[in-house]
Amino acid sequence: MEISEIVKTARNVPWEEVRQVCCESCSGIADYLADLCSDDPQVRHRAYWRFDNHVVVQSGLFSGAFYIVPFIIELLRENIRSNRHNRELYNLLIELGIGCGTGDVWFSIATEPFIYYLPDRSGTRWSLTEACHNAVFAGWNVYYEDLMNPASPNRVYALDLISALYRNNLVVRNTVMQQLVDREPHSEVGRLAAEYLAEELYP
Repeated sequence: MEISEIVKTARNVPWEEVRQVCCESCSGIADYLADLCSDDPQVRHRAYWRFDNHVVVQSGLFSGAFYIVPFIIELLRENIRSNRHNRELYNLLIELGIGCGTGDVWFSIATEPFIYYLPDRSGTRWSLTEACHNAVFAGWNVYYEDLMNPASPNRVYALDLISALYRNNLVVRNTVMQQLVDREPHSEVGRLAAEYLAEELYP
């Protein structure tokens, strides 16, 4: 899917109804999504900080964080297809996937052209933390396929995300790390996976 279509779909969300830092609305936030995929690293960097320190601040989540996740994942999927660099997208997903928030979100689910969420006080209710974590975990196949693709320029970032998401599920985390160590012990991601395996983590 083209980036312009992803951004167009994001504008279906009533962003003025969800919040970022200082209780400000997220109105206009969709306009920054395309910049996360810019070929200019400075543009990507500025866009990254438009989300970090706004919908997530030092691992603290605001309600806008939940609604932005599906669009970050779709941008990542498109960037992988186009072989673009994805450092900013992966770093945002780490922040959104391990952060914590207070309160709940009420939402309904839109399914076209991909799954995303709409604020809906008569819809499903989840805690903000659970909602964000579940939304990020929903992109598992995207991250895993990128990690296992030897031609991807973003494998280290994918590995960092999977390691962060599964720190409390060592069976999944260590299975992925061991696959990389067995397949390519001398590659950059293979060596990094070995380092992750050597860490002492407790569920």
